[in-house]
Amino acid sequence: MSLTRQEIETRLAERCGLPPESVAAALDELAQLGQREACRGFLIPGFGRLVVSTGPERVARHPLTGKEMRLPGKRKIEFEVDATTEEAILFGSDEESSDAQSSPPAPAKILPEIRLIADTGDSAAGGHPRPNHKMGGQPDWIQGAEESPVCCGREMTFFGQLDSTPECPIADGGMLCVFLCPRCWRAKCMTQLS
Repeated sequence: MSLTRQEIETRLAERCGLPPESVAAALDELAQLGQREACRGFLIPGFGRLVVSTGPERVARHPLTGKEMRLPGKRKIEFEVDATTEEAILFGSDEESSDAQSSPPAPAKILPEIRLIADTGDSAAGGHPRPNHKMGGQPDWIQGAEESPVCCGREMTFFGQLDSTPECPIADGGMLCVFLCPRCWRAKCMTQLS
């Protein structure tokens, strides 16, 4: 549930050390200033920009005569969120990322595990052990647990693994594990040797 105006005023008054009446007056003035200046683009520093834009001209037909006529584009109000604010909202605040440098990385989200079963016509059915292919879950480390790679101050999410097969050996019988960073979408592959 979103904060009420009273809760916002109280929090700002506490954090800034101002009387609540001053905060209420500042919020009222900010709203009025935004309404007056929006047509020129009203910037709220560290938060975003309020913009009034006009859409493209439209073609319509007069309902009685059926004659084609041009109508001006519709005006609409948009809010363009500041890039830093967008990242803080979607991926955590700047305070959180500065703390991440001094403390261990935040644990990665674990995706649901899906085992990928080999086709009966491949070598897995011919006496070889079934390949351990899967997506999500936790990696099946061959050489014991290893640390997950870190990116953007957080552990990367395990995406999937491919096991060696006789037709497609990976590092002489190893396994390939793929990790993704949910923040910047970088991928990292780690090879495990058997």
